[in-house]
Amino acid sequence: MPIHGISMSIFAKVTVYLSLFASLVLLTACGEQASDIPAEATLRPVKSVVVNGTGSSKQWHFPGKVRAFEKVDLSFQVSGQLTKLNVLSGQEVKAGDILAELDQRNFASDVKAAQAELDRASAEFNRMGPLLEKRLVSQSEFDQKRAQRDIAEARLEQAKKALDDTQLKAPFDGVIANRSVENFEDITAKQTIMSLQNPEALEVIINIPENRIVELDAERDFIQSFASTTADPSKQYALDLREYSTEVDPATQTYEAILNLIATEEDRIFSGMSVDVLLTSTRKQSDTFWLPASAVIADRENIETKIVWVLSQQAASEQYQVSKREITIGKLENENIEILTGINSGERIVTAGSHYLRNGDLVKLYQGEDF
Repeated sequence: MPIHGISMSIFAKVTVYLSLFASLVLLTACGEQASDIPAEATLRPVKSVVVNGTGSSKQWHFPGKVRAFEKVDLSFQVSGQLTKLNVLSGQEVKAGDILAELDQRNFASDVKAAQAELDRASAEFNRMGPLLEKRLVSQSEFDQKRAQRDIAEARLEQAKKALDDTQLKAPFDGVIANRSVENFEDITAKQTIMSLQNPEALEVIINIPENRIVELDAERDFIQSFASTTADPSKQYALDLREYSTEVDPATQTYEAILNLIATEEDRIFSGMSVDVLLTSTRKQSDTFWLPASAVIADRENIETKIVWVLSQQAASEQYQVSKREITIGKLENENIEILTGINSGERIVTAGSHYLRNGDLVKLYQGEDF
């Protein structure tokens, strides 16, 4: 009996030790799991695209540059010394505002001299009328005095215009983009003084490679265009394809396309910004979708299986969780691949960084400087 009692006591102690060991393992695992959750600063950045439409959708990505649709380099039409420079770079102005002014003294004197010459020529011409009626002067003398008067009128108009041209005025409401001179400099005619642009009328410029222009031209009536900035890639700005060149640039072998940018006063987007332009064809060909080919990878567990990573945004956070999705693929056209099954409209799919992901990883959207 004692032996039996001792055995039971040892068995009980072993059971307790095993329970404690299991608890420690569990706590350690939980600690490791908690420590595996990355902080916001260390999240892996990924590029992504939102699946659009309810049918097949071809997509093209191009880097673009924002510029002002209304922009003009302002210059004087006459030469002279700059005496007034009323604006600074970045200053808002209204149409008709005087932005700069040249020394007007010589121009004002020219106006007075031209006015005096016109007065004299007009007086001589007026005296010729009665003399012509009395046949005291010939018709040719009368016509000569009239021509002198007309020339004097033209010279006065030129002098007045030159005086008016000593003032540089804003042709439309806008912002001074830059100022290239300082006050009291000697200015020559046609020399650029400053640039004026309308910040509310913006456009985006992209360059389309030769192998894409024919395909895009065929889809032009079905294309929807959007732009996003590196500062906020999740926000899309609507674009309207306005025109594109039909002659290739011999240096870049690309065709320039211009798209109107539709933005509001609240949107923080300015001329000179770099943007990512997404062109999407809405023409439905079949109940499939098109994604950039970089979005599709082979499953690690079965390389014959093709997958994409689907992003799910975490509540009240800029974090996204990735989940593996098995798909079936169709045709491959240039850099786009047809997805027959496996994804739905409105889902956000990873397009770059897929090879480094594992199921359940937390990531953030690409912000430009992270790659």
